[in-house]
Amino acid sequence: MDKDSSSKTTDKRSSVKTDRFADNISVLHVDDEEAFLKATKIYLEDMGEGKLEVVSLINPEHVFRTLQEKAYDVIVADYQMPSIDGLQLLKQLRDQNVTIPYIILTGHGREEIAIQALNLGANRYIKKGMDTKSQFRELIHAIQQEVRHKRTQNALRESEEKFRLLGENIEIGLSIVQEGKLVYGNDSFFEITGFPKEEILGTEIYEFNEKHVHPEDLAFVQEQLQKKTSDEKDGLVPRYQYRWYSKNNQLKWIEVISKSITFQGKSALLGAIIDITGQKQAEIALQESEDRHRNLSENFNRILNSMVDGVYIVNAQHEIEFVNSVLQQEFGSSNGKKCYEYFHDRTESCPWCQNEKVFTGKTVRWEWTSSKNERVYDLIDTPLKNPDGSVSKLEIFRDITERKQAEDALKESERKYRSFVENFQGIAFRGYEDFSVDLFSGNIEEITGYTEDDFISGKMVYDQLIHPEDISRINSEVTEFISSSRRTTEREYRIIDKNGKLHWIHEYIQKFYNEARKMGGVYGTLQDITIRKQAEENLLIINRELQDFASIVAHDLKAPLRNITNLVEWILRDSGKELSEEGKDNLNLIVKQTTHMNALVDGIYQYSKIDRIHKKITQLNLNELLSDVIKILSPPRNIEISIQTELPVLAIDKTHVIQIFSNLLDNAVKFIDKPKGHITIKCEEKQNYWRFSVADNGPGIEERYFERVFQIFQALSTWDESKGTGIGLAIVKKLVEMNGGIVWLESTLKEGSTFFFTLPKG
Repeated sequence: MDKDSSSKTTDKRSSVKTDRFADNISVLHVDDEEAFLKATKIYLEDMGEGKLEVVSLINPEHVFRTLQEKAYDVIVADYQMPSIDGLQLLKQLRDQNVTIPYIILTGHGREEIAIQALNLGANRYIKKGMDTKSQFRELIHAIQQEVRHKRTQNALRESEEKFRLLGENIEIGLSIVQEGKLVYGNDSFFEITGFPKEEILGTEIYEFNEKHVHPEDLAFVQEQLQKKTSDEKDGLVPRYQYRWYSKNNQLKWIEVISKSITFQGKSALLGAIIDITGQKQAEIALQESEDRHRNLSENFNRILNSMVDGVYIVNAQHEIEFVNSVLQQEFGSSNGKKCYEYFHDRTESCPWCQNEKVFTGKTVRWEWTSSKNERVYDLIDTPLKNPDGSVSKLEIFRDITERKQAEDALKESERKYRSFVENFQGIAFRGYEDFSVDLFSGNIEEITGYTEDDFISGKMVYDQLIHPEDISRINSEVTEFISSSRRTTEREYRIIDKNGKLHWIHEYIQKFYNEARKMGGVYGTLQDITIRKQAEENLLIINRELQDFASIVAHDLKAPLRNITNLVEWILRDSGKELSEEGKDNLNLIVKQTTHMNALVDGIYQYSKIDRIHKKITQLNLNELLSDVIKILSPPRNIEISIQTELPVLAIDKTHVIQIFSNLLDNAVKFIDKPKGHITIKCEEKQNYWRFSVADNGPGIEERYFERVFQIFQALSTWDESKGTGIGLAIVKKLVEMNGGIVWLESTLKEGSTFFFTLPKG
């Protein structure tokens, strides 16, 4: 490319927008063509708007050394390189657990190479050869997609690991109750309750409580479970205490903080459970010590050290008098420090200090986030009268970090739900058994012509919009769904909007249940699918017209072709002696060509019928079926057809299987050019599919024709036209793909060809 043309290309080069996931992507490009390396670097960095940094490497053997020097987000490699090809390089990387996204960019677009690359762990396989801009635009898009996917996977693993560590290491028990059953509990929960996970997970929580909650507290606890979030006012979460018998019948005091959440798409109750037995025991012990006039200091310290919460005592001069073991483990030894030094690393009292209020006789409750450990504490400050008449401040620390995180997560979940409702390109609704709705939001006016208030107020009932021809079916389906045990359903129907316009609607609904575990109503969405339905109807019309056209063509062409063939044969029979040898050859050529045209017409008709034939799935023993196919084919005596492996039993349409094998075997028989022909049929079981092969020792096919032979009317010019119509293999491809498989070819000139195809298991 000369300087002027290069400049024009650069001026006209269209840029490709990069998204926020693809910022600062480093690309290692490996190719043995130096000019292509330079062009790729220019286009990617230019079209990527500076977001892509490309490092070029002409020798693939230097890849590992380069990766040790710098981390890259993605590797783009050629397939054919002199020292090591792209697949070998990929295998070496994956063998050494290098998981960087790997994209093969090559001019060799063989399907089996692409399959091999993907099996080895390649993320993309892109063929060169399209126009320059489109090629690099596709490459940039592939790079962005794979890097985004990789970064998203890494972020998800990190998030899951953090959640796992949180659940395993916190001392607060976390549980989730959904539809009246315990569906989740962390290790601390099962340790606090005293029951192993396998014994109580999945049990009915009401029945479980009846057995293990103290009889005097049972009614109160069941009431709290039923109330759920009714007490969640002004940001407060329901919090209560009760007595509990563990598995070994040990009585414990439990404090529960509960919050309604959405868990796996359904409403649930999240509970944070704290064993406050030590605290209760401390309170009881303290009361007993006061009643019996025991040594206050000795017993008081013992009690505070047995508590699960942190406790410390400070006097009016900010001098720490006591720190229990919980706080010592968290903040270390006080070593005679004043409270503002110990907790805040300050040199003077804190502006937010509550001492002034406490020393006037008030109890204060507040929250504090420690800058030392980033934990959030619920603090209770209360006056403590000493035996000598002085007053100190006792402060209880309760770590509520997990509860705050749960609240933040809930707020985020609610924010996402509101965002979904506001941006949903349809209608989201919530309705009840009395047909009232309290949520009807989205593109209401665009779809129905009415406003949200029309439906919420009851002025308009949505059912009134359903097309008269559909209303009976919809009412029947709704009645059946409500009475069934199914949780969800979906359907399609028509509505007529306020202006008389017809809309096709896709409706999805899901039941929800009340505290009594009875159906309270449904959530659902309504989406306008009119454009899609119109497209489907147009496609059906077009397909039907094409099928009718093929049938008419087949019918109207075959009669004239038969007449031509008969007429020429009569001339040859009646006037053959009067014709020259050249004339006879020409007439024989006409017979040959009309016979070939008749085969083409039959092929067209068979190809057009494939989509119209209703599939009838049956269990077929392919060993028996192939034996019948071979008998019907009746190959010449010089050609041997053998089945070399056991064939499976498949659930598939019998006609489809017969046509697939018949066309492949007939194709092999027609073109074998050896005195002794061999055709072998094999089958290999894979994880999710069966791989079949039909191999012959015929003339073979050049690689450049591998894809062409499966296209209709693409019989190779080098073949005898009287043998092939170019339709049989097209029928094979269409039938294999209709049944969820793929078909491909491997061949060596003068040695033979092998046709492979797959069919799913089951």
